[in-house]
Amino acid sequence: MRTIRLFLAAMLTAVGCTEVAAQGMAQSPKLSGDNKVEFTVRAPEAQKVQVDIGGTKYDMNKGEAGIWRVTTKPQVPGILSDTKTFNKQFDVFFLSCGEQDPRIEYTRNIVKTMRDGGVEVRFNSYPGDHEWQVWRKSLHEFAQYLFK
Repeated sequence: MRTIRLFLAAMLTAVGCTEVAAQGMAQSPKLSGDNKVEFTVRAPEAQKVQVDIGGTKYDMNKGEAGIWRVTTKPQVPGILSDTKTFNKQFDVFFLSCGEQDPRIEYTRNIVKTMRDGGVEVRFNSYPGDHEWQVWRKSLHEFAQYLFK
């Protein structure tokens, strides 16, 4: 019997950080060599900013000019440092995004980084934003890979 393991890439889009990247700051989220993820977001009026990755909450720390930062514990060991092992662990690694979603360029960039690093990732984008119609099409395509 085939084992199917799913990887949810919520950590890649847990915070809409496109505003930070557009202002010339470091790309966020940023994956370090030790698999920790650094999130940076500009929210000068916020009293509290938090990142939730699969139920683990990280309180961000406010710095100068309203820039909030936090670095997580290591996430998904080996995704880029040991792609051979990572690829063996997952029958299907699938990412998708709406073409009008503000995260589309970041998602395309991370998919390119993964592919360039040897990760076997399937990616597709669909017309729409971060909305049900996009998720429905994504789920339909993903289901085709699961039941082959």
